[in-house]
Amino acid sequence: MIKSKTDENYIFETNEFRISFITERLFRIEKENYLDLPTQVIINRQVKSTFSIDYKEYKEFHEFETPFIKVLISKDGIVKKIGLKDSLKVIKEFKKDNLKGTARTLDGVNESCPLSDGVISKNGVAILDDSNSLVVYDNQLYPRKRCSDLYYFAYGNRYQEALNAFYMLTGNVPLIPKYALGNWWSRYHAYSDEEYIELIEKFKEKNIPISVSVIDMDWHYVNNYDEFKDTSVFTKKQLEDNEFMTMYYDGWTGYTWNKNLFKDYKKFLKYLHDNNLKVTLNLHPALGIRKYEESFELMANELNIDPKTTNHIPFDVTNKEFMNAYFKVLHHPYENDGVNFWWIDWQQGSNSKMEALDPLWALNHYHYIDNDRSNNRPLILSRYSGPGSHRYPLGFSGDTYITWQALKFQPYFTSTATNIGYVWWSHDIGGHMCGIRDNELYLRWLQLGVFSPINRLHSTSNLYTGKEPWKFEKQTEKIATYYLQLRKALIPYLYSMNYQTYKNNKAIVRPMYYDYLMDYSYKYKNQFMFGSELLVMPITTKTNKVTSLAQIEGFLPKGKWFDIFTNRIYEGNISMSFYRDLYSIPVFAKEGSIIPMFIDRITNNISNNQDMEILVYSGNNTFELYEDDGESKQYLDGNYSIRLLKVSKNENEVVFTINKTNNPLYHENIDRNIIIKFKDILDASIESNDVYNKKIDGCLCIEFNDKNIDFSIKLTNIKYLSNKNKKAEIVDLVSSYQMNNDLKNDLFLYYYDSNVYKKSSISKNLRGPIEEILKSK
Repeated sequence: MIKSKTDENYIFETNEFRISFITERLFRIEKENYLDLPTQVIINRQVKSTFSIDYKEYKEFHEFETPFIKVLISKDGIVKKIGLKDSLKVIKEFKKDNLKGTARTLDGVNESCPLSDGVISKNGVAILDDSNSLVVYDNQLYPRKRCSDLYYFAYGNRYQEALNAFYMLTGNVPLIPKYALGNWWSRYHAYSDEEYIELIEKFKEKNIPISVSVIDMDWHYVNNYDEFKDTSVFTKKQLEDNEFMTMYYDGWTGYTWNKNLFKDYKKFLKYLHDNNLKVTLNLHPALGIRKYEESFELMANELNIDPKTTNHIPFDVTNKEFMNAYFKVLHHPYENDGVNFWWIDWQQGSNSKMEALDPLWALNHYHYIDNDRSNNRPLILSRYSGPGSHRYPLGFSGDTYITWQALKFQPYFTSTATNIGYVWWSHDIGGHMCGIRDNELYLRWLQLGVFSPINRLHSTSNLYTGKEPWKFEKQTEKIATYYLQLRKALIPYLYSMNYQTYKNNKAIVRPMYYDYLMDYSYKYKNQFMFGSELLVMPITTKTNKVTSLAQIEGFLPKGKWFDIFTNRIYEGNISMSFYRDLYSIPVFAKEGSIIPMFIDRITNNISNNQDMEILVYSGNNTFELYEDDGESKQYLDGNYSIRLLKVSKNENEVVFTINKTNNPLYHENIDRNIIIKFKDILDASIESNDVYNKKIDGCLCIEFNDKNIDFSIKLTNIKYLSNKNKKAEIVDLVSSYQMNNDLKNDLFLYYYDSNVYKKSSISKNLRGPIEEILKSK
């Protein structure tokens, strides 16, 4: 055994294998063709280790011991067992109980799909296999020689630490632009410019804010035979060749704006930007550049090809010269005209001219790097292409069916992706294709979208699958509009969580077991934490026709929890059923939660210079309000603001403070009022100067002008919010049941008359909503 201590890590080498200890709980084992260069997945080899390792050699084994783990490895480099010192567990099966990661796409998924492994496991050890990654050298990709290259994450149930180690190796999640956190409008439909402008005006008329405009593939010519059959581009013989025509008139790939739909696309893009919308266009690049494209000659000349000698320039992601021209000729001019980023809709498999190079990965990598060339933060929209894909946000999960089964899978799918570091999934909210018209399904999916990383409404080209709220009946439109407005209001909270993801690796949507190590955290897979303050239980089943309520099973961890929609209070450490009507889903703020929000819910304005409300639930907590210009990379030079918000509570008082920003110059041009809403306080005596107090929505509110000074409010003589009288609430609840009134009386007496209790057999569907009331605080 040869041992060496380098600046990167501890390395032990034999004739059979090399083992590198990266942290006290993470090690790498290689067999054949050892590699010290970066790969597509592992980009950071410069990890300095400061811990000690004890090594012992036995006849048939090597034993390595760090302060936290003991590893036994056979002479041929097979890991036999790993002991976790803090839990006293010894792990021998390393692929058992993996908590999973994510999948490439949800295309065509109606119920669920297999997920790849993540870097955390319920048994304590997870493996990341980097054996098939290409080598990255001087920003170029090279095939890798045959090898085995495995990383063992032996973190027990320290899941966040395992994720931190993964990011240390693979790079962190970028800070995404603020506009990406608003509502997206996306539809596969051949809009004309007039039709699309009419649509945006309708959103404005309906007070529905939109931040991102997604123009699907019909921005370019798609019915190519009809458009070009009468031109001199092709010969008569070519026009009569069916195979030739199929290839060259396939409309999925295109780079020329359709002038039949967009008479002046530059004017159209300017309209969208003037209305505070960012723009992305759909790409299907697989078929290359064909002769009828306006950019064909420029592309040919850029590649030193005589345009008269060919009708087609093939797509080749492995060719450096082609890719340079691909961006320079086909994309940069449109970006100069107002296209902010590109939606890469690659669906043509994983083969390319370079062995083991997935074109999807290459497109994500090169597009993201190219979009990074300006002072604005880069962004793409594309499918997941394996571990390390978190470096290229955002994810497009693909074309799901419009069914309850597809909806039911998405909360778990979204949160579990955290386990492989992929935190910015964007789904087709409302479902993409097929299915049936179901107002309730639309609303439940939209409610999930509001509490998802990205809220992008989308549908296929079917005339009847559009997600415009006003195309549904009035109640559905009203509820959908409320939630889309709520998403806009949540942007200050979402953007602060965006910073926590970038800075501290905290996923905005993450499984419960990252925050609460309980058996229930694994049992209830569809509930998740939404940032640091909120717990979400999406509803994915239909309402009961008698009660008009939908049910979800879930749990609340220890502590006091407040439903942000119903204001009902719950004492945690409880597993139970929750019931909600169409207007809400169970979303809980923990005791001490601080949630900053925009007051303006109806316009597309997402700038910092607008009034804000801060929801406060009494308790003990701190929150970092992060702000910058939302789009540029100036935050890298320190041009951003962090303000510490703090609430503290004892028996007699509640104190809320806002510290002045760390960057006074940043705050100079901000002029806004802030309303602090103490959501669980009805009334109190206030100790503070220059504030105006009032009641909004029944809670105590304090309004003041934000002058970037240390600001503090002390509340005494507090009257706290409490749940309603339970008997009265049950009467109100049961009154709404669509059933026989005499049976309603029996249902009430079931809980308050022991004789009725013994005699009656009331169904659980009717009893469940009552029991939720009885179990609340």
